[in-house]
Amino acid sequence: MYESLVATFSKASLAEPNVKAVDVSEDPELGYTDFTTSLDLCDGSEFEVQLSWSAPDGSPVIPEVPLEYVPNFEPAAMPNQHRLIQVRYCVSKMKSFIDSIVLDNGTYFIHPSTYPEDEMPSAYQDAVSVCALYRQVTPRNRQRVFQILNNKVNLLIQDSFTASWNVSEILLAVQSLILYQVIRIFDGDSTQRYNAELHFKLLGIWTGYLQRAYPEAEQTSSLRTPYQQWVLLESIRRTVMISVLLRSLYCTIRTGICDLAHLLAILPVSSNGALWKVDESKWVEEMNSGGACINSFRGFIINWNSGNDVKIEGYEKVLLSACPSALGTAAWSLSDKE
Repeated sequence: MYESLVATFSKASLAEPNVKAVDVSEDPELGYTDFTTSLDLCDGSEFEVQLSWSAPDGSPVIPEVPLEYVPNFEPAAMPNQHRLIQVRYCVSKMKSFIDSIVLDNGTYFIHPSTYPEDEMPSAYQDAVSVCALYRQVTPRNRQRVFQILNNKVNLLIQDSFTASWNVSEILLAVQSLILYQVIRIFDGDSTQRYNAELHFKLLGIWTGYLQRAYPEAEQTSSLRTPYQQWVLLESIRRTVMISVLLRSLYCTIRTGICDLAHLLAILPVSSNGALWKVDESKWVEEMNSGGACINSFRGFIINWNSGNDVKIEGYEKVLLSACPSALGTAAWSLSDKE
């Protein structure tokens, strides 16, 4: 499961968030990870929150957060038919990751430019190959398909023990595991769901490592063009969000309770989702004309509900649909269009 996070948020002076890892400790017996993160956002005043994602015995713990900082994410039993439709919409978009990574070379949290054809890491090739194979799954070949998937997951885990990962490699590991989790969670087979549940804790730990690696990504900006730097930072933000959202969505489906709602509320979201889809030249134009502000998810929803300037694409629609407080999401839930 996702373990523990202490986050300090303060008002931002820059369009990009400034994240600094302060302290890290891990208890190998409990599998308990603590890390402190300082994050500058465009909204909110400074405060500190202890988020306990699960107790040592595995039971869910609802974190205590000052109510004025938390939107109505309703960490309670699933309410009504409209909410069920919204959850199904989010699930359908999660499942679409498998198709889009094969057909479009990217998805909501994996940018098409991140892994060019002449520099594709083996872990990325494995993930895309498994997704392509799963799209052709049949009753006759499904056992072999999932054996291949499990082998690739084990290989990914083995690499984590033997390799010293840099920021890009940590990002790829989390992205790959998310894709494998999506396949196993939503396949409909109880054995695959069980296997996925076993790896949620690992996904949480790796996601924590990815968030800790954010400062390295900022500090090595001289190695990349401004566009490449933005793609990397935005990919990290989106991958962390999708990791937490996937875990939350699955818990909601299983128990009717979103146990990570408070954490979702404070994760960063860009105010301009359109930047993800444009090429470098268009991106430069957009950034020169104002770019994008980074808000907490809570602040993003407040801006959306207030009618402020928020440019949304498919990713942002999923985030808004995941929150009962977001207004005007019903039409998306009833349509297959982005």
